[in-house]
Parts: sequence; structure tokens; C-alpha cells
Amino acid sequence: FLDLYAGAGGIGIEALSRGAAHVTFVDVSKDSLAVIKQNVEQMGFGDRAEVVLSKAEVFLKKPSVSFNLVFLDPPYADSAGRTTNLYNQDNLDVAHDVRRWAIANGDNPRYRIVLCGYEGEHDMPGNWRKHAYSASKAYGTANGGGLNAENRHKERLWFSPACLRVRPTLFEEAMP
Repeated sequence: FLDLYAGAGGIGIEALSRGAAHVTFVDVSKDSLAVIKQNVEQMGFGDRAEVVLSKAEVFLKKPSVSFNLVFLDPPYADSAGRTTNLYNQDNLDVAHDVRRWAIANGDNPRYRIVLCGYEGEHDMPGNWRKHAYSASKAYGTANGGGLNAENRHKERLWFSPACLRVRPTLFEEAMP
């Protein structure tokens, strides 16, 4: 399991708690990676986790990189209608680069790719499945108010063609 743009590591830690054999967390923030290391050790997953300080695009170019599940949660793009300086390491273009990588590798059966973003942020091929969800009310702020209260309903996950379907409706709902 590869957790790119790992942030606080919540997705990768959840994968470990559900039995993932190994998770590699990649992020550019030393502070975020320190939190991930601490949490992974406290949960007793240290022997099944690797924490890597790197830009995602540099990490993915390594010839030894091979993962069966790649979870991509880049900073929201400029097209997502978000404010600037939302992240410690902010870049309004990185989501576009990530989307291009996901599309270029999406038909590779070795990769199961999950791309995160807002509705309308990523124009993905028709063979990718999309799942809509709403983040918690505390999304982005302590009181869940303001723009984040509206944006929390725009969250989407796109699944590459190689992603398995456990049940046809588990991660899907009718989308307009």
C-alpha cells in the first residue's frame, strides 16, 4: 500500500489496522512524517510501515517502486475553488500532475489507483469509477462552518479500472 501525500497518515494507518501487510507513507513535510512515525509506533505497526521524505513525483520515478494499491490524495487543485495557502507545502498545480500520472498508469493491471479530489476537479476516463462522499462536519475547521461546510459534500474518490469490486454498490452511488 502506497500512501502518497500522506499528510497525517490516516488512510495508511487505517489500512494497517485492517491487515495491510505493509504501507509506505510519502510526504514532503518533515512534521507530518514525524506524526506518522509516532502514530505508527504507538499502534504497534512500526515493523509494517516505512516513512519516506520525498516529493511524490520523485518517489514514483524510482525503478524499484512497485505497489498494488496507490492512494493519491494531493493538495486540491486551483480548479477546486479553494483558497491558497491551505497547506504547509502548497502547490496549486500538483493535483493536475498527479491526475496525469494516474491516467497514464490507470490501465496497468499491476496498479490499483485511488485518486482523491473535489467534484469537477479531475476529468477522468470513463472506465474509472467515481464515489461521492461527505466528510465530517468538523472538516477543515473546529466548528465545521464557512466554505468547508459546503465543500465537505464535494469530496470524490476515483478508482482505476484495476480496482477490485467487492460489491457493485459498496463504493458507488448514482451520479448525475
